[in-house]
Amino acid sequence: MEEGKAYRMPLIGDPAPAFRAVTTQGEINFPKDYYGRWVVFFSHPA
Repeated sequence: MEEGKAYRMPLIGDPAPAFRAVTTQGEINFPKDYYGRWVVFFSHPA
């Protein structure tokens, strides 16, 4: 995260930010790896 930049919680309908993550199935690069596909995000509190 950039220092001094304000962040807010995403709202329903907001576009998801681009990110890379390591999963049990290998690394993903979102949204590049899913272009043209339907995607559903599931989340839970930390």
